[in-house]
Amino acid sequence: MRLPKIIIVSSLLTIVLLLVYHRWFLNFEILTSGDWYPLYQETIKHNFLTENIWSSSGFGEFNVVLSFFFVYKVLIYILGFLEFKFILRLLFIAPTVFVGFFSFLLLAKKMLGSNLASSLIAATIFSFNTYYLILQTGHLTLATAFAWSPLAIYLFINNLTNKKLITAVIAGLVCFIVSAYEARAFYIVAWVLFLYYLYHTFLIEKISKKNIISNSIYAVIPILVTLILSTYWIIPLIATRSLQSNAVLGRGLFGSNFMYLTNSLTLFHPFWAGAAPTTFINQPIPVYFWFVPMLAFLGLIFGRKNKYVVFFGIIAALGILLSKQSATPFPHVYLWLYEHLPGFNAYREASKFYYLLGLSYSILIGALVASLWQNPRFKKWPTYSRFFVVLFVMILFVNNALPVITGAIGTIFTPRHVPADYLTFKDFLLKQPGFFRTSWIPATSRWSIYASQKPMISNITIINSTWKKYFWERPGYQSLPFNERLIELFKINGANGLLDISSIKYVVVPIQDFKNDDDFFVHFGGRENPHIRRWYLEQLARIPFLRKIDIGTKELVVYENEGYKPYITASHTLATITNLTNSDDKYSYISDQLNQEFLFTEITQNEQGNNVTAIPSIYIQSIYEDLTPDNITPDKIRVAITPPFANNTLYINKAWQDSTTNAGRFSINGKKVSEYPVLQNKNADYYTYSLSSQDQNIFEYELPEGIGRNIIPNASLENGLWLDPPNKGCLEYDRTGRLSNRVDEQLASDGIKSLLLEATDKDTCAGIGPLPIMSNSSYSLSFDYRGNTTKETSFWVDFDQGKDIIGQLPIRSDAWQNFHQVITAPPKATSAIIYLYSYAEIIERDIVTRFDNLRLMKIPDLHNQFYFVSTPGQQLQNPTGVDFEIIMPAKKLARIKGATTPFYLNMSESYHDQWRLMMDNSKVRGKLASWVPWVVPDAIANEHHYKLNSFLNGWYVDTDELCVKQKLCRQNADGSYDMDMVIEFWPQRWFYVGLIVSGTTLIGCLVYLGYAGIKFLVLRVRKRKPPQPPLTGGSTIRYSPDKGSGEGL
Repeated sequence: MRLPKIIIVSSLLTIVLLLVYHRWFLNFEILTSGDWYPLYQETIKHNFLTENIWSSSGFGEFNVVLSFFFVYKVLIYILGFLEFKFILRLLFIAPTVFVGFFSFLLLAKKMLGSNLASSLIAATIFSFNTYYLILQTGHLTLATAFAWSPLAIYLFINNLTNKKLITAVIAGLVCFIVSAYEARAFYIVAWVLFLYYLYHTFLIEKISKKNIISNSIYAVIPILVTLILSTYWIIPLIATRSLQSNAVLGRGLFGSNFMYLTNSLTLFHPFWAGAAPTTFINQPIPVYFWFVPMLAFLGLIFGRKNKYVVFFGIIAALGILLSKQSATPFPHVYLWLYEHLPGFNAYREASKFYYLLGLSYSILIGALVASLWQNPRFKKWPTYSRFFVVLFVMILFVNNALPVITGAIGTIFTPRHVPADYLTFKDFLLKQPGFFRTSWIPATSRWSIYASQKPMISNITIINSTWKKYFWERPGYQSLPFNERLIELFKINGANGLLDISSIKYVVVPIQDFKNDDDFFVHFGGRENPHIRRWYLEQLARIPFLRKIDIGTKELVVYENEGYKPYITASHTLATITNLTNSDDKYSYISDQLNQEFLFTEITQNEQGNNVTAIPSIYIQSIYEDLTPDNITPDKIRVAITPPFANNTLYINKAWQDSTTNAGRFSINGKKVSEYPVLQNKNADYYTYSLSSQDQNIFEYELPEGIGRNIIPNASLENGLWLDPPNKGCLEYDRTGRLSNRVDEQLASDGIKSLLLEATDKDTCAGIGPLPIMSNSSYSLSFDYRGNTTKETSFWVDFDQGKDIIGQLPIRSDAWQNFHQVITAPPKATSAIIYLYSYAEIIERDIVTRFDNLRLMKIPDLHNQFYFVSTPGQQLQNPTGVDFEIIMPAKKLARIKGATTPFYLNMSESYHDQWRLMMDNSKVRGKLASWVPWVVPDAIANEHHYKLNSFLNGWYVDTDELCVKQKLCRQNADGSYDMDMVIEFWPQRWFYVGLIVSGTTLIGCLVYLGYAGIKFLVLRVRKRKPPQPPLTGGSTIRYSPDKGSGEGL
């Protein structure tokens, strides 16, 4: 029995693909590279079904990407009995290789006809172009999504041709598979489908009202099926107002300096090196790659009678236009789309549009090959010459696969092995009960264990995000190298408490993993110091609250923080402060002078710009800390404070007040401080004064002669442009005349002139100085700024001695904004130059930033000398006990015991305003109430939910309201109350709604396809069965050889 041709060809092609990708399929080692991390089975078991909207990673986060990837995460969970290295091959690698090749083979056959050579060439180009191979080195979700896309396009084209509901539904399901792997891939594919719908309706078919309506309906069905199946992530994003504003869509443009027209034309990814990709290093384009656009163009010319080929010619033109990003011609098109086309801002760089080139060039070059047998002028060629062209095209692209075959491509094609120390640490960690975090310095390793109740934190990430406010404005911090910045977080005042409330139990220093080519220490000081890991260990050994422990590892080093706090705790003190500036001083004051734990929330402002606090807490303000130009006059500094409570106290540093230099300069409400009685207290460092009124208090400090004046000449540029400072000219590198700084007379915040900085393809700046300053002295720096085409600007205070001060400032609108900050000159500094910047963007357009009213005024060093404290009347107490249970990352239970007064409930999870603390009763329990989002629970008021220590969640729990008035608690015999509470991330409930809609739709589609399939089989069986003559009782039918019928006898 001869096998069908299709089986023979498919088997041979499968064997060829297995041989090309033998490093993936003929060994079963761990594969990991770049951002593609391996997963332990414990991670899959603990995290993959419960992390839907809220991730427990780090300090926890609302993660849009988690909901995108829910489908394949479910598949990973189902396959969790296998090791991840096998799951990876089943769900990602096999589809990338086989589905991508064979689905494109199917599409090419539809587009190009029955010529097998042309279809094989097209599938080869799609599978082995440089972009698709680059994706395979680590971006496997994109690679897998694009692998399914040819099948989606094929079915969509068939759908518009046949106009059958079953084809439309199947096309929708395949489109959903594309979107489930990567929503950004589907966005691009959806535009291809939309363009084909227009092309088919108005160019392929006869234009008629009936055809337009029919095609529109059948084009909408697959997209509608995809969108409804995706409601599990669409609905939560709509409910949280995150569909157009989230971490994925909010990133700025990037990568224009890597994207060029020549790369797009030749389908040559800028990082392709014929070996391991050279990330962020452009590679020269080999000469032979110029054959690619030539062949594609010839395919369009000779295949132009095929309307499918013309359509893919249009897609090729679109791919070239988009993948070149901001390169000429039409450099502003990409930026316009990024800013105006919904969804396009998910593509902060244009490399993903190389997919359009791979898709279209494959068909176009395949059309050229097909024309060798179909075009009359080529039929005259000898057969061997036509096969020579086919062979040449095949070699051109199969050559790209050589580094895959040889292993020179490295990355995820190189087998890896887990270092034994990480397995030891994993077992050590998972044996311990309860919730706690691990902190990895300088960064997490790809082998670090991650579970929902054992999250890991990368220190390099948190110092630039969650904990940034603690460090960023510290003098000289921004000029420190990365390794010193990382260690600085353990040295600040309150570092121990910061780790404690973060539930960080262990600090881990990973190994330098040379065997797996994963020595990331090189990025965090390793280039300058070959013994950088030893340096980190030496620094951590000096941290008093960390204790090095031995867990049986050889190289991995673990330190224990014994004072870490449980995930959910209660407290009876909370400070409300104005900001985190000078956090070291605030920590010392609150912990040493007030004898309180450093737990705080920052003040908020109402619509009128006044400070408000809805949380009954201790309000603390360092009076002369956050000075603005409005506070400073030539003879005094004036600050007005309206206290939130009636019990108010003023603390003045004794050493400062006792100084003869300062005596008599400070007054309160027009009265010298000496006229106020000093309260008796045990505080050795501060005098204490009672200010019991809740009216506004005016604090004034008389300035000595020569202090309080602006030392910057021509501060508003009324007398013309500043001279460029010596040695560091802001325009000296400009050779094109495209940068400028000049005086602008159209817009000004002070006077009639301002400084205008204009940048196109390079940053520009203006500087003033050198300005004479005094070392160790405080200065008030302020200026006005505005911009209408960029999102940020910056300044740089360049001291002649010591660490400089650098600041990045957001531009929130095109109106004038004011920046002000009190800075301190370093020791030995005698002069400073102030630079103001305008940043060029990756797209070549004019970036205009204006500055005005620049002030630098010497002021007394008054921070940490005066503290105004306002306290509520009621003294709070902690409950006798707090127990908790973590149901899932988005839901926790808390059991409060023995509460006698209001208290603060703290949760060591990243703050988000959608976290809700509620009473755990019938309103949030039951088959429906436990998950539907439209229930009305007994919840803590939103204004009593606050950001604890600038990054965690805290609630003020008012027992008088909940227990006495509403009677929602259980009262004990001693009069105290027990409370059952639940903490939920509310959008998780919208995820459940979307999941039900998606699941119901999926079941409906599968039932319909099952019904249609059975119906088809039944009809097919009936057609094959020959008709039987009817038989009646006792009669027979005779057939005459001469007649076509017989008679019943």
